[in-house]
Amino acid sequence: MAPTNHLQKVVLVGASGNTGKVILSSLLTSPAKFNITVIARPESKANLPSTINVIRMSYGPDADQVALTKAFEGQDVAIFCLAPAATMDQLKLIDAAAAAGVKWIVPNEWANDGSNKEMVDRVPGFLPKRQAREAIEAKGVKWIG
Repeated sequence: MAPTNHLQKVVLVGASGNTGKVILSSLLTSPAKFNITVIARPESKANLPSTINVIRMSYGPDADQVALTKAFEGQDVAIFCLAPAATMDQLKLIDAAAAAGVKWIVPNEWANDGSNKEMVDRVPGFLPKRQAREAIEAKGVKWIG
């Protein structure tokens, strides 16, 4: 019997990248049977399974915030797996997810500890990660990283 999971609906942004592919594979093979939505850029050539909902839209600086918010409606968890150069794009994603009522956000926190203040202060490239956490907290949404 599959385990009961109260966080059933998961939206993944960046599913075709190195980290996103692994997370998508884990979600697809989980006994919890997640309802998965992927937000992919319109130009993405990713070959995504037909068993998931794929929404093709921009989520970068030119993103339509109303459409982006609509894409997050009804989701329990949002997972962001963005390239390092796109880390600041997650601020729009955080705004949209929070406005749509997403319960949990997993920010683009891969490979380092963005909560380590001293490290972030010494490595300016990590500042967007701190800003993302602060934005999530300001919206009153739970996060894990």
